Amino acid sequence: MESVTAGLTGGYRIYLAQEGKKFIVLFGGGTKKSQQSDIYPAQELYQEYKRQKKEAIEQKEREAENKKIKKRSTRPSDIFQIQAHINRDSKTLMS
Repeated sequence: MESVTAGLTGGYRIYLAQEGKKFIVLFGGGTKKSQQSDIYPAQELYQEYKRQKKEAIEQKEREAENKKIKKRSTRPSDIFQIQAHINRDSKTLMS
């Protein structure tokens, strides 16, 4: 996490985190005087951002897995194979 003052007057700062080529604005505002008390909320916001990002990734992975399962379980060939096993097993039981 970084504090940036470039181009801001009056000692105002914005707090950023860099993720790859992206910058995430965590907290806008604050002066040199309030810098120490501004850092903690910015760090908390960054932790919350990472938590939400992780949850979103996990949700997408679950959705993708559910699609794979649904796609596999509804193939017509599976239904015919199951039916063939039932027919074969029932003939064996009747003999």
